[in-house]
Amino acid sequence: MTETSASLPLRERVLDWTGQIARSPLFWFVLALKLIVSGLAGSDYLTHLFVPFISSFVADPLSNPYETFWSIGSHANFPYPALMLFIEGFPHLALRAVGLGELGQRAVLVLYRLPLLAADITIFLVLCRWLRTHVALLLRLYWACPLLFYISYVHGQLDAIPVALLMACIYCLISGRHMLAAVLLGCALATKTHIIVSLPIALVYLWQNTSRKKLVAKFLALSLAVFVFWNIPYLTSTGFLKMVFLNPEQARIGLAQISVSGGNTTFFIIPALITCLIAYSLHIHIQNRDLLLSFIGFSFGSILLFVAPAQGWYFWIVPFFIYFFSRLSPPYLGLFMLLQIAYFVYFALTPTSDYATVWRLGDGNRHITLFELAGTLGIDPQLPLNISFTILQSVLFLCCAVVYHRGIRLPQQHKLTARPYMIGIAGDSGAGKSTLSDGLQALFGARHLDVICGDDMHKWQRGHDRWVEFTHLDPRANELHNELHYLRSIRQNRLIWRRHYDHNTGRFTEDHPIKPRSVMILEGLHAYYLKPARELYDLKIFVKPDADVLLHRKVVRDMRKRNYTKEAVIAAVQKRMADSRKYIVTQERFADIVVSFLSRETISADDIGRAGLLIDERLRITLSNAFFFDKLVDDLHEAMPGNLHHYYDDNDLQVLEFDHPFEIEDIKALAERHLDGLQDFGVYNPEWRPGWEGLLQLVLGYCIFHGWHDRHAA
Repeated sequence: MTETSASLPLRERVLDWTGQIARSPLFWFVLALKLIVSGLAGSDYLTHLFVPFISSFVADPLSNPYETFWSIGSHANFPYPALMLFIEGFPHLALRAVGLGELGQRAVLVLYRLPLLAADITIFLVLCRWLRTHVALLLRLYWACPLLFYISYVHGQLDAIPVALLMACIYCLISGRHMLAAVLLGCALATKTHIIVSLPIALVYLWQNTSRKKLVAKFLALSLAVFVFWNIPYLTSTGFLKMVFLNPEQARIGLAQISVSGGNTTFFIIPALITCLIAYSLHIHIQNRDLLLSFIGFSFGSILLFVAPAQGWYFWIVPFFIYFFSRLSPPYLGLFMLLQIAYFVYFALTPTSDYATVWRLGDGNRHITLFELAGTLGIDPQLPLNISFTILQSVLFLCCAVVYHRGIRLPQQHKLTARPYMIGIAGDSGAGKSTLSDGLQALFGARHLDVICGDDMHKWQRGHDRWVEFTHLDPRANELHNELHYLRSIRQNRLIWRRHYDHNTGRFTEDHPIKPRSVMILEGLHAYYLKPARELYDLKIFVKPDADVLLHRKVVRDMRKRNYTKEAVIAAVQKRMADSRKYIVTQERFADIVVSFLSRETISADDIGRAGLLIDERLRITLSNAFFFDKLVDDLHEAMPGNLHHYYDDNDLQVLEFDHPFEIEDIKALAERHLDGLQDFGVYNPEWRPGWEGLLQLVLGYCIFHGWHDRHAA
């Protein structure tokens, strides 16, 4: 981090990731270098094959260059589907349209590199958007990656374009824009057909996370329709079909094989591998972005293990590996760097190495290669080539193994859906239990968190004679042991059928199904009253506002939502006071976290229940000192100096006291740093609440993920 960026406020350093890029000298230096080198370097693939083919299309867009080149025996000029041709040719066509089509060789090379640069920037921005706290590292790992720089701007392969479209597809797929994702995937297929490997994985992800057969079918149909649409002009062309789908490079992937039974039978490796990968993707639950990206990167890497790669093929895996390795410890980054070194060594030793000629733009001069040099020195040139290939593939295997173990296998062992994470929220009537539950549900989303209301277990409906004998706070007026049965079933991940108590009518509803979510909350008056129930929670929260704050909240709620008068509510509170002290307040000692809203001034009797009354509150959160808060506390102090007081008491507890709520942008920045566990659920855009609610979302979310790590470590 530079001195300039370190002096910026926390919210700008974390949320303003585009500003971090714009302020980075490294970004602008590498961008200039990419543009300069684009006009200075180019392999024979680019200068002798791709450029003549694209230029032919630009000169006559209505012709069929695939058929033209095939008919004259140039079968390897452009082994890409039609959309790649349209994208690469577009900048030159645009210049021709304004009368600037006549360009020199170096200008043409820069022009045809512009789509690659656009794709390169797209991938980089998507990675930065996903990993906003790692922008500085991504500038070095991706934007200044020597391997990717060589592939696109020196050698001149076009693989950045399909990878960029695939990354954009994944971005939209995860964001819920499924049809746009299907269009982008179809476009990616229409630029390079190896992208087909990711199609079934995307379908599995869509099915597992929506369970909507029609949506999966529409996604598949639209992707294939888009692919066909871009290729329609040439689909009946023999040259197109043979140059794109039946070319030798395609065969290197599809026909990798092992001969068995004395050579009479052949086992095709890649089709078998893809089949196994698809089957495995059906077995696991690809529930979030990390798993999806890890699985796609692992799939591409596994395919490359069984073929002698072309220069551009490593572009298929490197962005996915960078996403994965950027969040691991430095030794793993060393493995990724070793992969790049092995790549350059191998392609330096290949018989067709063009490390020297690539800078002369095919001037026709003959240059001796390292492969040939080894032969003149009396060394079998095949030996260093085989050794370098073995090292390259071994390092690739290790990278794939790390991606599989850390990115796929371990998340399955500790997957959050193994059983629900159980949270209890207890407190007196009107204390703010539902507000707290609503905030957590907004944080995780209804798909991942559900709330069970303890009032559903009242024994009698409103108006029953027994309510004269008991208050709602008396445990004898509630079916607590039935509640215990429901809790056990939920914890065991079993569906339950449960009635609901409607406070508007005072009546019970019909039983309705409740399916366990990853996080389940029971909020109620007696959440911790039974010892067996207390043992079922992973986290126990007790809400305890000041007495006058509690009374004010209850009066406001019951007047607005239940049409009670102020006097009736106050009378009911006074009637229940003894039960509250006996049955409710005593549960505080069982809580892991106590949330207290403290009023700086006592609320007068006249102001109790007054709508719109602004209470000058402080927030106190008391919790076990087992929670490690130092890093979060440091950032809280930085975001709003002097607002937080953090201290420990003599009862193995720590206290967080806040004088004022934080602004929502600060909450978002703090969450970006400290609540990355939300992404394990596939939650990337949580709903943050303003004021105290947002601060509680942040602190309680932090405690929840702290507890999750403890649970996995146990």
